[in-house]
Amino acid sequence: MKPFLKWAGNKYRIIEHIKKVLPKGKRLVEPFVGAAAVFLNTDYDSYLLTDNNADLIQLFQVLQKEGASFIEFARTFFTPESNQEAIYYQNRTLFNQTTDLRLKAALFLYMNKHGYNGLCRYNQQGEFNVPFGRHAQAYFPEEEMLFFYEKAQRAEFATADFVEVMENGRSGDIFYCDPPYVPLSETANFTSYSSDKFNLAQQAQLAQLAVKLSERGIPVVLSNHDTPFTRQSYTEAEIHAFPVRRTISRNGSNRGKAKELLAVFKPKPKKSGQTGGGLAAKSGNTLEKTVIGTLSSKGFETVMYRQWQKDPDRYGSELLLRNVPYTTIYGHPGNTEFLLRSAHYRLELRIECKWQQSAGSVDEKFPYL
Repeated sequence: MKPFLKWAGNKYRIIEHIKKVLPKGKRLVEPFVGAAAVFLNTDYDSYLLTDNNADLIQLFQVLQKEGASFIEFARTFFTPESNQEAIYYQNRTLFNQTTDLRLKAALFLYMNKHGYNGLCRYNQQGEFNVPFGRHAQAYFPEEEMLFFYEKAQRAEFATADFVEVMENGRSGDIFYCDPPYVPLSETANFTSYSSDKFNLAQQAQLAQLAVKLSERGIPVVLSNHDTPFTRQSYTEAEIHAFPVRRTISRNGSNRGKAKELLAVFKPKPKKSGQTGGGLAAKSGNTLEKTVIGTLSSKGFETVMYRQWQKDPDRYGSELLLRNVPYTTIYGHPGNTEFLLRSAHYRLELRIECKWQQSAGSVDEKFPYL
């Protein structure tokens, strides 16, 4: 069954690829549920479906609770009169202002079908700002919503951060993670699920959490673009790559084939006495000393894991430090964050610079030998 929402990154077109690698289990957990195509086309005993987009989860929860009653209410926004530019912008303003959860859920569906190209986008104030789509007629997905409602009785929906969800995985869980993808180009990051962009440090963190779960015997399947960055990040996973056709793009001429991958982190129970890697555990590593020495000479302070434990307020409450192997190095001036990570006896340095004097940001890898 197709999802009832049009959504960037919708997995319906590649669901057969995903089903081939999803293992059996009791509960499927999706920290980035999106349009819920995987949920709708699999058959687990139960589901935990989360996302950091509160509007999306709220729509799912209202539909789960009310079913046909909500469907009929939502239908009232799908009239010829509602498919006009002036009415669309009135409804968009109402959506951004109302505190009525049922109305807000119905308007979220309305804008998904009447807005430009099915995009979900917010401004810096957290306001939905997708323009009018100029569709000849907006499709009302009654059948798809009824199917969702029936299956949702086996599901729990929650607005949550992926870190919290993955850290609370339990025996019998299967994780499928569909994060905002690593961009193929600088203009390709419009698919953000919320007003907060998903940066390269978070991509690396997600990969590490997948490894942690696999070490606890919990399998993880992760979707992303097939790029050198993702290949390098998923070195401990089994990779399945395939071409896909894009259906949502800011530029219509760019809608075409791209290459995606599925990274399968198979259960790998941790051996007795095994400890985490990383800089804190490899203090004698020559390469580590070279990197730290180079950064120290440029005025950056090294913050080791034990230091952070003793004084977390001073060194920041970085989620990246929850699980070794991570060491963070803070620089000057401003809010510059450096993340060092070890993998397969090689150290990788991810740098994300957040410039206080500019609205932009840049993600890059720091080259060294």
